[in-house]
Amino acid sequence: MNIITRNGVGFAVIIFFGIISQLTKYWIVNYAFIVICFCLCFGHIKINTGVLYYSFALSLTMILMYLYVGNQTLLKYSISLFILPFLIGLLNELLFENKYLNTIIDCIFYFLCIFNLLCFIFPLFNDYARMLFSYADGSSFRISGLIQAYEFVPYVLLTYVTYKFIANNFVISKLLLFNSLIAIFVSLISGRFAIVLIMIFLFYIFKSLKNKFMVIILMFMGASTVYMVKPDIYRNLYLAFSIGIELLKNFNFEYIHIEESKYVGEIEVEGQYNLSPVTWLNELILPLSSISDHIFPSKEFTQIDPGPSYLILNLGILYFGILYYMYFFIIKKMTSKSIPLIIIILLLFVDLKYKALYSLMPLVWIVTLHINYIKTSKFHK
Repeated sequence: MNIITRNGVGFAVIIFFGIISQLTKYWIVNYAFIVICFCLCFGHIKINTGVLYYSFALSLTMILMYLYVGNQTLLKYSISLFILPFLIGLLNELLFENKYLNTIIDCIFYFLCIFNLLCFIFPLFNDYARMLFSYADGSSFRISGLIQAYEFVPYVLLTYVTYKFIANNFVISKLLLFNSLIAIFVSLISGRFAIVLIMIFLFYIFKSLKNKFMVIILMFMGASTVYMVKPDIYRNLYLAFSIGIELLKNFNFEYIHIEESKYVGEIEVEGQYNLSPVTWLNELILPLSSISDHIFPSKEFTQIDPGPSYLILNLGILYFGILYYMYFFIIKKMTSKSIPLIIIILLLFVDLKYKALYSLMPLVWIVTLHINYIKTSKFHK
């Protein structure tokens, strides 16, 4: 695949829809697109031999361990670890020489924001979107648009504006201020967990900016806009925070048993939505209740949402640490530049809510943004 093909408008459109496809629940489309691109680019993809050696060796140990204990999670992550260098190499080949990459990423950001805003404004449109792209039986007041997992909405939008902020030499232009407000609003209507990522994002900007007043304006404008359009979200956030405080008062790493319409301390908890913080905290601390039993892979498969708990309960602490390290190590080696710490923090917090590492969409998005950031940095130099 020559440079003319990579720089062609037609191929840029293919990349656009290829990345968009990573944001939907149609995983077969995602993998089919990757296989087609891999076949087209075969022979041009450059792989770091050292990275390939390490990923192959670790994948082999996981396959051997799978043959011993029989937990299919080992097989799943051994495959993911082995193909990770090839996938990043493919993205390098597809994106690094594409002169439209920055425009493509901008279009994806605005497209997702507009789509989610339409879902928010028109409930019937949101019903169709939930049926086609996310959860047909999910909460109608939580807007995820084209993205199946609610937690990935703020991840996609906030990593975009964070990379733009870094690439802009830590200066907030009028366009970046506008994009940040849109990202914050669309993130909040996806669910209350977004507030965690938003606070991390705002803290990072507050720490990096010399003009702290700009951050105060950003926070005030964002909070006021959300309150005028969706005031219930603050009540839900307050309830979730109150439940968390009550649970942590007597925190002893034990599973918390609670049924609907019961009390957590002095806080009345009613309904599945309000119980979700309890469920999440239960799942997050579950490995800590018997940490010595989870050094090595388990024979029994455990389905659980938080990424760290999922890996520890199924693969053990050793593979948990190795897989987290290898994820960022491989990206660094394959792109020749480390991912900014703030981006890593945002991803890890998403992973605390729902397993994100080695998932296809978060990986494709973060590597795409990272490649564009590297290109932008070189251009400015």
